[in-house]
Amino acid sequence: MTTDAANRLSRIAEAHSKDRWPAGLTSGDCSECGHRWPCPTYVWATTDRDPLSTWDPADDEPATEPCPAGLLPKGDAPAERCMVEGPHTQHVSPTGKRWTS
Repeated sequence: MTTDAANRLSRIAEAHSKDRWPAGLTSGDCSECGHRWPCPTYVWATTDRDPLSTWDPADDEPATEPCPAGLLPKGDAPAERCMVEGPHTQHVSPTGKRWTS
């Protein structure tokens, strides 16, 4: 990374810092954008990645485990597993079949 890009990212990270009130109190929000700190912009500016690449905040979210629920088959066919991640009430198989628990 060039020093110009590093300096720019450093300035962005400094601007998106946790707000501080007198006596050191804080709301826990970003002083620049108001999102919960660390805000997405601070994370982007301080994470080692290509600064010119596109960025999706979901890239920084922890991976969730796929649903363990399976649609039971009739006969000898293998079970179709749900492909939805995270909390949900309706399951969906890769072939588009839907069912509820």
